[in-house]
Amino acid sequence: WTGSEWAACFTVLDSGDYDVFMGRASAAGTKAGTDSGVSTGASWITDPHLAWNGSVIGLAWSDDRASSGAIFAITAAPDGVPIGSDARISDGAGYAGSPSIAWGASAFGVAWNDYRDGSGRVWFAFVSPAGVRIGSEFRLAEVAAGGSSDPAVAWTGSEFAVAWRDTRNGAGEIYLGRVGASGSVAAPDARITSATGDSAVPSIAWSGSTLGAAWVDSRSGSPEVFFAVLGPTGARVSTDTPVATLAYALEHPSSIWAGSGFVIAWTTDSGAQESVWAQAISPAGTPLGSALLLESDPADALGPSLAAGAGVLGVAWQDYRDTPSSVRLTLLQFCE
Repeated sequence: WTGSEWAACFTVLDSGDYDVFMGRASAAGTKAGTDSGVSTGASWITDPHLAWNGSVIGLAWSDDRASSGAIFAITAAPDGVPIGSDARISDGAGYAGSPSIAWGASAFGVAWNDYRDGSGRVWFAFVSPAGVRIGSEFRLAEVAAGGSSDPAVAWTGSEFAVAWRDTRNGAGEIYLGRVGASGSVAAPDARITSATGDSAVPSIAWSGSTLGAAWVDSRSGSPEVFFAVLGPTGARVSTDTPVATLAYALEHPSSIWAGSGFVIAWTTDSGAQESVWAQAISPAGTPLGSALLLESDPADALGPSLAAGAGVLGVAWQDYRDTPSSVRLTLLQFCE
């Protein structure tokens, strides 16, 4: 949400390469203008993400023009026109992917998976409103054992919170790290989950005083979406609450603060179809009412992403009812 329109980024197969494009919709949810290309390299691009800072849109993605894959970033005007050229953010020789981006006090914070050290680690960098990296990139998870992946970033008003999947304890668990506006890393990071089974693909949202965290969890034997409320440093405010069964284990849920409660959206995989659902959750972490199916077409839909607008929420996802697949948007009203 840019203050007057919705924006979404996605990849398009263009002349044999995947490029990042940005599309827009009006406040009422109707298509606005034409899609804008924002990446400039002839390469294979995945995992684009965006964030709004009040005047420009910051975008980050994984790009294989640097052989194995690196993180690139750019900023764009609200209408999707790029500001300058895209710039490489990660410097490592190994694969880098799955970036997450959020606006902070004066810069965007970008976290990503990075394999320059052999096993995956979460790295972080600041990006200016002009789309240029500020200072050096740095590693967040410093433990020797295991690996870390699936980062999700949120700004808490004074620092960036970064959640990720971590295997230092064997099975994947969710951890939370914090990065100050000056680049200081709070230590130690906080372990969020400790149940049997694997926990992965976290998403976090800041309410003004707490973090809402959603993730996919297999403690019951099959993937489920769980939710918990955390303090700013990762301390528990609520217990883990199961929200949905048959979650698609490879996709992040999406979380957002809706003004008087949290909303999460996720992909459910029934085996026959993938579909997009949403659930309202109280500030204390209790699901409100029943989950809402956001589309009823028999074609697959997956990868929802939430944004808060002027009194409404927008949720966009990839939809396979069209050929080729498209990005669709629907608007939601938070109900207690």
